[in-house]
Amino acid sequence: SEFYELAKMLPLEAAITGQLDKASIIRLTMSYLKLKEFSEQGVPTWPRESIRSNDIFENHIGTHILHLLDGFSLATSVDGRFLYISETVTNCLGLSQIEL
Repeated sequence: SEFYELAKMLPLEAAITGQLDKASIIRLTMSYLKLKEFSEQGVPTWPRESIRSNDIFENHIGTHILHLLDGFSLATSVDGRFLYISETVTNCLGLSQIEL
């Protein structure tokens, strides 16, 4: 159905999106769109085209840093809703990104 096609477009692993119900798909899609809008509000001071790297470590450095730190990262909107929670929240709170 259209819900599962929408779930496939989310930036999540296929193992996760295959287990989502319709309400979760809508909730995660709305969160993703809010996070995308939030991240596009700031304009970087450097040209985005000049920062192109083929080094897989550099492309995923944020993930590596979160795994090294003993914690998790989150971003909230002005009204206190979660925009983003790192996957390392599972290690700290025992709840998955999707549950929060």
